[in-house]
Amino acid sequence: MSWYLNLSETITELGNDNFFRLLVKSIEQKITNLSAVMYIMPRQHAPALLYENYPSELRIATKQWLSGPYLLDPFYIKSFDGSPEGLYHLTDAAPDGFAESQYYKSYYRDTGCIDEVCYLAHINTDLVVSLALARVGELPLFTALELSIFETIKPLVISLIKQQSERMESQIDDSQRLIHQHLKEKLDSFGEKLLTKREQEIVQLVFKGNSSKSMASHLSLSLDTVNMHKKNAYKKLNISSQSELFSLLIDRLSKI
Repeated sequence: MSWYLNLSETITELGNDNFFRLLVKSIEQKITNLSAVMYIMPRQHAPALLYENYPSELRIATKQWLSGPYLLDPFYIKSFDGSPEGLYHLTDAAPDGFAESQYYKSYYRDTGCIDEVCYLAHINTDLVVSLALARVGELPLFTALELSIFETIKPLVISLIKQQSERMESQIDDSQRLIHQHLKEKLDSFGEKLLTKREQEIVQLVFKGNSSKSMASHLSLSLDTVNMHKKNAYKKLNISSQSELFSLLIDRLSKI
């Protein structure tokens, strides 16, 4: 009964600031111990935070994410790569080497986020709203039953997000367009003065968490050739690890 009561209260708050909190509260009637964060993500703008209930010590990571690393996020990439709206589990959205990437270490392992699903609601072709629901700290991974429940309530959750978000398009801050364009240009042009085009391609795939094996498949190269290009790129950038590579990128993105 509490699920229906919370859902009813959520629906009555459509159009109000309290809606997002109540939507998450309703979902928690089905699946407990959730940390939630919601973003409105225009294609040509930086995302904007709509709601979060993360522990206070993790909110610094949210601010850092919004400063540029969002461009490497599997769910953000999934929002604009032609994938349909729906529910995505991190293990399905991320590339095969994601758990070894510096992005994963910075925004999952080091923040204590151990598992995550994300609802992506397409408001239109250029506007997506995401609701990410995570398990943080010593909590268990999502069970198969919990993942099934997330999937079962997907049509309702996405419908409510879209009804709320359609009322918010006029609130998008157009100043974020220039910030986003600047950040994307900095990411896309990373290393262009030092690296060959192929080395740049390799580095971009490393940023997004692709393994050497998947890069070889994606670029139709041998594994040895991929590793050679990666080694050469690291040497030209005067680094020796992926963490140093990621630090170079974050430093570059931070210089707006």
